[in-house]
Amino acid sequence: MAAVKPSAAWGLPLHVPREYIVPMGAGHEVDGETVIRFRTSLERCLARPEFLEDFYDRFLASSDEVREKFAHTDFAKQRRMLRGSLYLMSRAAMGLDDGREHLAAVAQSHSSSRLAIPKHHYDLWLESLVETARESEGEFDAELEAAWREVLSLAVNVVSDHD
Repeated sequence: MAAVKPSAAWGLPLHVPREYIVPMGAGHEVDGETVIRFRTSLERCLARPEFLEDFYDRFLASSDEVREKFAHTDFAKQRRMLRGSLYLMSRAAMGLDDGREHLAAVAQSHSSSRLAIPKHHYDLWLESLVETARESEGEFDAELEAAWREVLSLAVNVVSDHD
């Protein structure tokens, strides 16, 4: 696969040295090239205005429970929040403080004492997002899917294991 050129808007250097990737605990580390691949693909997906709409359509169709959780949701606001959250998840995957703090806040808001999101919903969320990216992304291949899964699985593990 050709080298990926990250966007300057990410606030990340072109090459992310290994020493900048701060572990968040066992299994909570993603190398910089994987994060760059994910972010480059994410930008292509988000360039399509319908990407997040397609994702939420797929996610809501995945389970009656999910649909019920989102029954009174302002989806314009939800899509804006998810757009920012996806970028912050990638920053968390690199061990950057703002991303790690974001995951901690999401974990708290999704905990049993707040939104009470069951763990199996995170699997549905991840599968819905990856499948939507696969359909949206002209360059989606096995290596890119692995990058999406690695970055997003880290976030899912942090959020779903924290209660």
